[in-house]
Amino acid sequence: MKKFILFPLYLVLFLSVACFTNKGRNGAVSFMSISDAKCNECSVMERYNELDEFINSMRGIKSTEYYISDDETTLVVTIRYSYKLIKIESIRNALKSKGFEVGELY
Repeated sequence: MKKFILFPLYLVLFLSVACFTNKGRNGAVSFMSISDAKCNECSVMERYNELDEFINSMRGIKSTEYYISDDETTLVVTIRYSYKLIKIESIRNALKSKGFEVGELY
């Protein structure tokens, strides 16, 4: 009799855990240094809006954070992305095609 009472309880517990677990754990984080490949002494902030729109328009990018160097020639970008939708090499190659020099920090 106890088996019949405990089985539905275990089943309800199992289903509730399965339904409410986070299935979106396919994210990754990358740190990149980005500078303007055309002008080494120019401020990368001149092209910030173009860079921000371009990165956030890529499919699979979840969020970005930007940190500027003291001389404003290099921008360090933290990119959170879904590795199932986009690869880090695709992000780097896309940024290089837009005229940015990309170095990976992590």
